[in-house]
Amino acid sequence: MRITVIARRFENGSWLRWEHVCDAEEADGVLDSANAEAFSRSFSNVPIDSDYLEGARYIFDRAYGTREKPAEGDLRVTSVNVSIVAEMQTDDSTQNFVHKKSA
Repeated sequence: MRITVIARRFENGSWLRWEHVCDAEEADGVLDSANAEAFSRSFSNVPIDSDYLEGARYIFDRAYGTREKPAEGDLRVTSVNVSIVAEMQTDDSTQNFVHKKSA
């Protein structure tokens, strides 16, 4: 699973676009948080798109200062892309299929 987090990051006095591809540990954290969100919403462990977004926010958002005085490095997650890659072996080649979700 490939998870890409898109956010605004406070650097040098302004909010800049920030994009980050999660490593395996971070992706597990986002997935665990998304599963927890799904469970708290209903007694299902199947996350929906907004659960992945809230999971990423839980893992990545940092809030040290107020909105008027944010601290250097603060993040505000705006979206998350989740790609699931599956391989299928055919007679003469390997095909990759990618399923993408965006929240």
